[in-house]
Amino acid sequence: MKAQQASFAINFDDVDDEDEDEMETDHVQHVSFGTCIVCQEDVDSAKPFGALAFLQASRFIRRHPDSPNTQSNNAYLNEVLETPPSMDRVPTAHPPTFPPVIDEAQERKNISSPHFDGFPAAHTRFGLHASFCSHMMHLDCFHQYSLSIRARHRAQATRNHPETISRKEYICPLCKSLGNILLPVSSPPVTALNDTSFPDWIRTAGINILKSKPDPLLESLQFRTGTGEFVFWSAQDSGYSSALRNYEHPEGIDVVRMMETVMVISKSFSQQTRHLRDRPEPEQGERGAGLYLPEEVLGYTIAALETAQRGTDSRGQLMVDNLSETQMRMVRGVLSCLTALVKIHFPGRPDEGRDAVRQAIIKRLLPEWSRTSLTSFSYPLLLRDPFTILVETAAVAPEILRHVLVMTYYACLARTVIGLVYILNKTRSFSTVQLPSRSHEDVFGDVRMFFMSVVRHSPVFEHTATLAFETFGEARIEKLLYAYTLPFLRKASILCRAILPSAFPTPPSTPGEPEYNRLLNMLGIPPLSSLPHQDTLQNALSGWCAHYGHSHAASQLNCGVMLDLPTVYHLARLPVVLDDLFGQRDKALTCLRCNNLPNDAAICLLCGVTCCMQSNCCVDRDYGEHGECNMHTQTCGGTIGIYFLVKRCSLLYLFANNGTFAQSPYLDAHGEIDISMRRGRRQYLHYARWEEIRKNWLNHQVPTIVARKLESTLDAGGWETL
Repeated sequence: MKAQQASFAINFDDVDDEDEDEMETDHVQHVSFGTCIVCQEDVDSAKPFGALAFLQASRFIRRHPDSPNTQSNNAYLNEVLETPPSMDRVPTAHPPTFPPVIDEAQERKNISSPHFDGFPAAHTRFGLHASFCSHMMHLDCFHQYSLSIRARHRAQATRNHPETISRKEYICPLCKSLGNILLPVSSPPVTALNDTSFPDWIRTAGINILKSKPDPLLESLQFRTGTGEFVFWSAQDSGYSSALRNYEHPEGIDVVRMMETVMVISKSFSQQTRHLRDRPEPEQGERGAGLYLPEEVLGYTIAALETAQRGTDSRGQLMVDNLSETQMRMVRGVLSCLTALVKIHFPGRPDEGRDAVRQAIIKRLLPEWSRTSLTSFSYPLLLRDPFTILVETAAVAPEILRHVLVMTYYACLARTVIGLVYILNKTRSFSTVQLPSRSHEDVFGDVRMFFMSVVRHSPVFEHTATLAFETFGEARIEKLLYAYTLPFLRKASILCRAILPSAFPTPPSTPGEPEYNRLLNMLGIPPLSSLPHQDTLQNALSGWCAHYGHSHAASQLNCGVMLDLPTVYHLARLPVVLDDLFGQRDKALTCLRCNNLPNDAAICLLCGVTCCMQSNCCVDRDYGEHGECNMHTQTCGGTIGIYFLVKRCSLLYLFANNGTFAQSPYLDAHGEIDISMRRGRRQYLHYARWEEIRKNWLNHQVPTIVARKLESTLDAGGWETL
């Protein structure tokens, strides 16, 4: 009897093991990313699906102002010099009290400052920002949902709808976020990093390029201007339509269909914004016109993510650990679209063109190729944003990401030196912050030697750089190098963690270790202080700097380099007490267009300019009779506007001809809102409410705020119903 029981138990265990093996196999084959918000079925590999996303035009990223106003230049440079060594560590401080303690001296300073210390709109950089709402939908369900939106617009013809069909917009059925594209969703690729040492990898890459045969197709797909960019990653590429028609591989057609939504929206924005882009583009009719997607979509989006995290505590970890999995999926989704664009332009190749593009990227980075007649790289590498090359590498060859990361970091260092020469040449030294001594010698080593080696190939530029270095001193130059290159490391950590999270974990760190050192350790980049022992990097830097110096000396190109502002972004500075906006502040509330004191003033919180709110004096008669707030939005925020309405004591959000009112950041001493100041009590700026407005701006949430308000109301449009 016992023998029969034992035999039964053994057989039963075998059946359980087989069931468990089958369940594990099924789990591997069908990884679920959640449920479709339309049909409520699992989204997995059984049916094609994508994530709802929104691609919007943005003028969010700020550049260091290059204005003739010396006092303004010094103020921004002082702000950079006073930045903390770690942007992801916030000193513990008591929350501000309410009502706040008023510093009368600071208030007088705020009152006397022009335009409320807003940032000038002329020094912003244009790009496209992508965002996820984290909800997913099958492609078939998305098609049916799009048809239902059109039917609703026909049924409610007099309603001011939250979405615009002509702009391909839709509203997420669940969270009511605005969207206009569909992005592919995938897990991080299982790819091991190339573990060859950096010098051996450079040597092997050069040998492989020499052994390779000429590729006429690849050469035809690179820019004729010699920048090393690829025409198929341009939003208005004339060859895109034919390549899409000729693509005949059904296994990847789902990603291509989602990529098509990104291309349609990108092309629409690109056609309207040529005047906002300073990147050299091909002539009309040539291939490669329009926005460059790796730089002005994914690169811009990651830059905005990094900027929004400045000054946010990472709780003992790195900044990248603060980002959600939704944001990482969004980065991978845009990268999948870039990879699909490569695939459709190299039909019939087993590697889908990745090897050819990878070799072209390496050739662009190796300086010996830019100095020969074998390539058309007439454009110096240091005039390109190095982070864009890193994005291109992540799209086609993530296995060499660490090696390319080292080269692009050193290119960023050299490019920063060039940009600093242009900035310091227009700045007075005596009115900038004095630093007693160097603080990062372990990272940067001999700053003077590196600084002068970058500029030595152009005599005129070298003379200017020598004067700048002697005037500002080694300590301030080191601090500026630290501040302006830290954002590159933060952006690189986001990209690397999104594409290969297991290869770039957060390393252990000691308390008080600067963020720069921790990021170099995470990314595996040798510090600048070790450059004397890196012969391969020295050769690469020498080639890049020589190419730039010779172009500068010959005055062939516009060799100026504009650096992005590395500080924490703030809105215009409103006074702590609302009363200060009246009386002696009247001169600052003068409208620059009509030169009068507005009856109903609106302060732009982005640049600090005062506009006339709902007034006939500043109406645009030529373009739809828009008011001044809408007109100013086009030149300041692009498609969004954030205004404080002084007499109404409320906020105004604008987005693409729609808008909504929101509650004021000012409260009285009892913590209550006083709309239009009907009770007449003294009102104070509430810190938490002001920070909420700033976070909505940092996270590009204004379009969704406006759309949600319009979705909740049934109106025919106009100010009366907002």
